[in-house]
Amino acid sequence: MNRRIQAGDKVRVIAEYPNMGWGEVTPECVGVLRTVHSDLSSNSSVTIDFPSQSDWGGYMDELELISDDEDDNVKVGTKDE
Repeated sequence: MNRRIQAGDKVRVIAEYPNMGWGEVTPECVGVLRTVHSDLSSNSSVTIDFPSQSDWGGYMDELELISDDEDDNVKVGTKDE
């Protein structure tokens, strides 16, 4: 996939050591990108809802976009769902 990640997309963390830490998120988790906090840098901060942790914070370059067919058996969304 070569399109830009945007709010509403399903994503996974690919950074070995995310800048803001893993929290309750693991490399296998798929979440929904809720907010992109744009700023003047090329690496915007983001907020993602994962099944294991809502409101996870990270950066755009720490993510990979997940295709719809790739996550058929993966639960996405917030911890409260």
